[in-house]
Amino acid sequence: MLDFRIKTFLCVCQTMNYTQAAKLLNITQPAVSQHIRFLEDYYQIKAFRYANKKLELTAAGRILYERCKTMENDEVALSAELLSSQSGIRTLSLGVTMTVGEYAIISPLAAYQLAHPGINIRLRFGNTQELLAQLTAGRIQMALVEGYFPPQDYFCRPYSTEPYIGVCASSHVFPSGEPATFHDLLGARLLLREKGSGTREILERNLALHGRESFEKVSSMAEYARAEINEIGGFYAYGRELIDGDSVFDFDVTKLSVFTQGIGMTGIEVYDMLRDEYDIQIEFGDIGNILAYISIGDRIRDIERLVGALEDIADRAGKDKKELYCGEFIAPELVMSPREAFYAQGEKLPLEKTVGRVAGEMLMCYPPGIPILTPGERITQEILDYIEYAREKGCSLQGTQDLECREMRILTEI
Repeated sequence: MLDFRIKTFLCVCQTMNYTQAAKLLNITQPAVSQHIRFLEDYYQIKAFRYANKKLELTAAGRILYERCKTMENDEVALSAELLSSQSGIRTLSLGVTMTVGEYAIISPLAAYQLAHPGINIRLRFGNTQELLAQLTAGRIQMALVEGYFPPQDYFCRPYSTEPYIGVCASSHVFPSGEPATFHDLLGARLLLREKGSGTREILERNLALHGRESFEKVSSMAEYARAEINEIGGFYAYGRELIDGDSVFDFDVTKLSVFTQGIGMTGIEVYDMLRDEYDIQIEFGDIGNILAYISIGDRIRDIERLVGALEDIADRAGKDKKELYCGEFIAPELVMSPREAFYAQGEKLPLEKTVGRVAGEMLMCYPPGIPILTPGERITQEILDYIEYAREKGCSLQGTQDLECREMRILTEI
């Protein structure tokens, strides 16, 4: 029978927290500390230490944990063996993943059952992480898993080594041609196992190890898109040429930001046309720009489709750019701090009657979501003209108590 102090020690190893262990065991925290101190005195070791304010096992504590875990599992096995000796039927608890259970274990398991008819085999299915947790807890005696796990924590041996194969329908056509490498598959839609699955972890680890190669492919596609868009005329795809070490420190090449006013259209108008007429959903459009993200899931044909759509929009819908607002950001006059304005007395007025007054609430245009006015700033005719221009072009105005942003809270005391 396992000593209760060893059970306390194993619980602390599981939680790495004395307080949580006390709650799980329904005892006080001083009792947990006393149990650990008894084991440390008995074995003349230091089991735990704090590193960066986190509890961790010492080298001696790790040895004690492994031996105590073996003792716990042996106790579970002993109970099962004693029960089997009374019933005359021995039970083998085996955990298998869905992959192993459906394909790799059927024939060997059937042969084993024929050779040992007196053994009752109990199968438990789960993913790799679930089965390892059951094995650690002693609820199963053995597990057949795939993927990665800490081999130092278990007695283990390889059962089989298999190739990692992606499967698709025989009629499937890959957009970029027959894949020759692992990364050629990343442009297609992939169906994966759930988190905790060994086969999923194999894929994720390989993506992590080869992420630089994947990013270089994305970066290359993004630069190709910039070059092609800038060839259209009227559009300007921002690039690394903006880096000046001062106002622009660096540039994320995967964010494809394009200035659209050169064709006489706002970004939100181009955004709407891409979505409604070309079935292309990008991130957003504002008064002067559109933004698209280039990712590991994009293919070169997706880039060419976007470029072709922009070229078509420029030919079909381009107009005189003189009609567009081309001003820089309007810097309002700050009359009082936002905190003072928030608590000041005010009244509601229609926007067109607020020229010269001080705003008592925020008003912003989305996208990009940067405030046009904040509490405490003076309202000018130029600001009102910009607000109405953004409204006319389809931008979403937000921030005021009036959901349509046609009235605004104005301060009556300054």
